[in-house]
Amino acid sequence: ITIQSLNSGTMNVDVALTADTSALGGSGPIGGAALGGTVNLIADGGALIFDGSAFLSANARGGISTLAGSPGAAQASGGRVNIRSTATTGSQMALVTLIATANGQTVGFGEGNVYTTESAANGQGGIVDMLMTGGLVSADQIILSADGFGEAGSDGRGGTVTVRQTAGALTTNQFNATANGTGGQSRVGGTAGGGYGGTLGIALAGGTFGASILTGHADGFGGGGNFGAGGFILGGAVAHQLSTGFV
Repeated sequence: ITIQSLNSGTMNVDVALTADTSALGGSGPIGGAALGGTVNLIADGGALIFDGSAFLSANARGGISTLAGSPGAAQASGGRVNIRSTATTGSQMALVTLIATANGQTVGFGEGNVYTTESAANGQGGIVDMLMTGGLVSADQIILSADGFGEAGSDGRGGTVTVRQTAGALTTNQFNATANGTGGQSRVGGTAGGGYGGTLGIALAGGTFGASILTGHADGFGGGGNFGAGGFILGGAVAHQLSTGFV
């Protein structure tokens, strides 16, 4: 899905914008894998004016397996969300809340799933990429996430969130970005899933970035043991590079 405003055009949305390319794996004897799609939000010489919020989703949720001995759920990998404000004159985004998610989640338990004995497949976060080479972006709240969630002894692996700015101006009250990984609780007597943090990078080489509150996490949270071993924990990487114009 691509939503863009070009050549001095203006898109006005009175309430809310939802762009969703999320994937849901089918359930059955062996659950189906899920891979999120791609969402693009682009201001290239035009204006995107939302009186409410914009919800951009490229999530994935694996299907449940019901056959005895099969994995508890299939692989789930988040897709990609791209947010662009270009150097072209007139580029503008103005909204109340911007929420962009590319999360991956496996589902370890469900109707019939009590018969499976193996761990679920992993939940892998996708990619959320925000690039400003000019223009104006304003929002009360900006939330970006590429989180991975495991279930039933599977791993949760964070994806990648990148914020890059070379020019233009971004203003927000609260900016929150996460690439966390959360492992799934173990089956009885088994080993819980590991939590592996992903990658979060913020590189500001020019322009102005103004935020009252800025938080970023690429944490790993191991799953809990259910009369078994707890999950492994590994933090991810958080990098920030500031040049000029950071407020």
